[in-house]
Amino acid sequence: MFARISQGRAFLLSEIFIVVVTATACGSSSAAVNGHVPPPRCTDGRPQGEIDAAGVLPLEPQSQHIVCVQVAETTDRSYRLTDGRPLHVYEHLGPLPAKPTRSPNESGTVAIGAQSWSWRTLDAYLVLSTEMPDGIYIELGLPTSANRSADIELLKDIAATLRSPTP
Repeated sequence: MFARISQGRAFLLSEIFIVVVTATACGSSSAAVNGHVPPPRCTDGRPQGEIDAAGVLPLEPQSQHIVCVQVAETTDRSYRLTDGRPLHVYEHLGPLPAKPTRSPNESGTVAIGAQSWSWRTLDAYLVLSTEMPDGIYIELGLPTSANRSADIELLKDIAATLRSPTP
């Protein structure tokens, strides 16, 4: 019986080892081992090494609307959506650096869970932004389509999937 328990434990440990080695060999971060699997690199995007070197954002979108990563930097990402449009995600921890101010064409607020988000259109671009209770400023933006309401709903859907990639 002791031999069976040891074999069972050995099998379990070997399975865990295989998962960790596979995730590491595939270029995945610890986030992949923790359940978050980042979208693949777009074939016309930046090289995988640059995307990996950028690390992960404090909150990563885990939406089914995202097809792949175009560009990754330490504070922002550019993704391609299922409808072909680019999505830009910017996150900043701490006081927000000064940004140029422009008057929006339209603006409003929406609730995503208990969090209030502001949206605004700047010419043909829609931005959804908020500052989370933990001090992370988040901004999601995309080129607008003919249906502003649908674009706001799309960004709300994506924002609702923001999760920390580490437990």
